[in-house]
Amino acid sequence: MDSPSLLQNIPTQREARWQLLKEIIADWYPPLSDVDGFDNATIAQAEQELGFSLPVALKEWYGLAGRRADIWSRQDAFIVPGELARYRSSLLESNLLNPQERQSCQDALVFYIENQVCQLWAIKLDVIAMDDPPVVITPGDWSINSQTVSEFALQRFTSDIKWSDPVRWVHGVAEPALLTCIEENVPKLGLAEWWYWGRSYFYGFRDIVIEVVEESASDVRIFVSARTQVAFERFKQFISSDNFYCEASWEDCT
Repeated sequence: MDSPSLLQNIPTQREARWQLLKEIIADWYPPLSDVDGFDNATIAQAEQELGFSLPVALKEWYGLAGRRADIWSRQDAFIVPGELARYRSSLLESNLLNPQERQSCQDALVFYIENQVCQLWAIKLDVIAMDDPPVVITPGDWSINSQTVSEFALQRFTSDIKWSDPVRWVHGVAEPALLTCIEENVPKLGLAEWWYWGRSYFYGFRDIVIEVVEESASDVRIFVSARTQVAFERFKQFISSDNFYCEASWEDCT
């Protein structure tokens, strides 16, 4: 029987969420070590350059695992403390943004960027003094994507598993019959829904994560990542040529 995912139940306390993050990282990557975070002096220097303090939760994230680019920046980019002020200045002068978007970036701290700069994730300055503030998405029309920074870190980790070079992976277009099969046979994880190319949510066991991304009502993609061949083979029984169109898989890279 498949073991339940560590992400089946998400703690409400921030400290417990960081402990959960440490445990789930050890499942999919080399475990965290003392050198994987930024020290307090580096974070304090970043705050001095910005001219304001960072939220406690973001500082804790940086201090725990901020140097682990293999986790956070394989596809998109987690902006490290020493680059926050420089990147903030560059956005305010960027030709990629319209005037409304540039103004909105003046009112927020962008700390995560999509690899083609199609999306930016930020913390609005009017709530940045909160210990664990909401994370917003889409400059010019900021909307809340995650209720807290610590929740965003767990969502981000789980979504980015698909870029982690898992043992077996596949992604493609899923028909309603396959989505129903997943819903009936694989537990939905405790992470809140968020936005990544579309409305996104997760299913899984300890050895497999299935991310569902609803880009539109008629265009739903799944990203399946397994850390064991056995877990992937169990999932494959749900797939057929009638309910799934494969766009890419680990076999394309071997």
